[in-house]
Amino acid sequence: MGLDKWIKPEETKSKKKIDKQENDSKPKDEQIDKQISKIRKFDLTCSNAKCKYKKTIMKKTLSEKDKVCPRCKMEMKIK
Repeated sequence: MGLDKWIKPEETKSKKKIDKQENDSKPKDEQIDKQISKIRKFDLTCSNAKCKYKKTIMKKTLSEKDKVCPRCKMEMKIK
């Protein structure tokens, strides 16, 4: 009688902890997927043939500052 009393509560506690961990992990994965889907990848290349500057930006939207080449100050092409 004494051992059964101690063994059973431990099993139920460990099951509850596992269930809570599984439930907590699912919403976090969904939130990360939503954040990733909002972010886009922009490949920018300088329109000046002599410059040939390239950069890749991961953002939701590009600003006007992002579209300007840091070397020659010309507007860059978006791919």
